[in-house]
Formats: sequence, C-alpha cells, structure tokens
Amino acid sequence: MAKSASVDISRSLEWASIRRREKLEGKIKYECLHLKHIGTSGDRVEVQLSMISPSGTAYFHCTTCGTWMTEDMTYSYQQEWLTLMAGNAKATLEFVRKSRAKVAKLSKKLLRSGGPVKANS
Repeated sequence: MAKSASVDISRSLEWASIRRREKLEGKIKYECLHLKHIGTSGDRVEVQLSMISPSGTAYFHCTTCGTWMTEDMTYSYQQEWLTLMAGNAKATLEFVRKSRAKVAKLSKKLLRSGGPVKANS
C-alpha cells in the first residue's frame, strides 16, 4: 500500500521566506552596535547610543535593530564603549565603521526580501 503526501508549495515558499527574514533580523541584531554617533574631537571621545526609552517603560529600545534592554544594561553598554574608546580610539572607530557597513548590507537584504517579519505572522 503506497502512501502519498501532498505538499502545498505556496505554504512551503512562504515559510521559507519568513524563516530567511527571521534569520536576517537575527544577524542584524547580532551585528548592531546600538550606536547612533561615535566620534572624537580633540582628546574627547563621544558615544551616543541609538537607544530610546518609550514613555512609561523601564526598557530602552534600539532604533537601529529593535533590541530591547533594561536601563542597567544600557548604562553598562555605554560604559563599555567609553572604555574601549579610551583605550584605542582609532582601532575602535575602524571596527565601528566595518560593523555599520555589515548592518547596512543586511538591512538592504532584509528589505529586498520583504521587510521585517510581523509579530502576528
């Protein structure tokens, strides 16, 4: 007795597309440095995180990748960047430029594949 299986190609393609977009979102979150501005002026180091805190919440949201952090995590993350910049600002700036280029490339790829995955998908 032979068993037959039916495959719905459109569902399979939709699932593959959603999975590919979820993987791209994960890569963007992994590569994102959560920085809006980083620079040096003379002997000063400037670091500005891309984290905002919506009204009435105790969490911060990265405007670049969508990651959520607590206030303590955000503060320690900022202090870590200040320490890195104080140690070797030139190498850190180069690392930031490369990481931003990776995030921009992944973001373009995500937009070409249909944009971010909706929460109710």
